[in-house]
Amino acid sequence: MLCIVDKNPSVPIMALVDGDPYGLDIMSVYKNGSKSLTHENSSLAAPRVQWLGVRASELSGYAAESSGEICLKLITSTRLIKIRS
Repeated sequence: MLCIVDKNPSVPIMALVDGDPYGLDIMSVYKNGSKSLTHENSSLAAPRVQWLGVRASELSGYAAESSGEICLKLITSTRLIKIRS
C-alpha cells in the first residue's frame, strides 16, 4: 500500500518513529527497502518517506541530569554500525 501512495506526489508520507537506532532502522526499511528483499526493493520501497519526530540534534541545547542520560548498550551500538553500512 505504501508504494501505491508513494506514486501520488500530492500525498505526503511521514514516518513517526523513535529517534533511536531501532526507529531509524525501521524508517530506513520503509524508505530504502530491506537488504533481504533487495530484488524487490524497487517495487516495495517508498523513497519519499520523511521522518516526523524529534532529532537528537534538536535536544543538544537541553542539559540532561546524570540520572536522565541514556547509555547505549552494546546491542544498540551494533545496530548503529549496521545502519551506517
